[in-house]
Amino acid sequence: MNRMGNEIFKLFTIERIKTVDQEYQMIREKSIESEKKLFSTLQNIIKLKNILHEAALLQVEISYSLCEMTLNNLKATQLTNSILNASQDILTQQNHFNSFIKNNIEIPLHSFLNQFRMLSRRDCELEERRKKMDKMKQHLVKKKRKKLACSYLISITKKYQESKEEYLEMRNELKNDRNMLLKHSRDS
Repeated sequence: MNRMGNEIFKLFTIERIKTVDQEYQMIREKSIESEKKLFSTLQNIIKLKNILHEAALLQVEISYSLCEMTLNNLKATQLTNSILNASQDILTQQNHFNSFIKNNIEIPLHSFLNQFRMLSRRDCELEERRKKMDKMKQHLVKKKRKKLACSYLISITKKYQESKEEYLEMRNELKNDRNMLLKHSRDS
């Protein structure tokens, strides 16, 4: 009984149709790799910027402590005050540097990474269109096997062609956008 049940199940199973677009997948994978590299670079820049800022702060704290320790000795106090002033100048320059890095590197890089994320969201929409197109194609193949009325087949064929055109239009749009983004990421 179990064997016959499996055979009946196999008879009614329809082969799934799935469109595979290798060219687009390759472009998408390159894009994802670039996104990961850029994200890693951004994280390293932020870490380095923070480490340099902490080092400048620590230098000011050490200089301030030295000044407090040498209050009784006039010559040593003058020397430690000059060290403190130099440390504060370094901290000021570090703050300018951090501001420059944030405005000219971090913010544009975040914006660039957001473009990759937008493309990923659009990939989900493209996947839905592909599924719709595959479903229409599967429906068309199924109806062709049954040899239904010509007008009905024409209607299904038209719906399939429309879904295919929607898919291809979005696919080409995404492909071009990804290629431009990859080109800009290589040029930067």
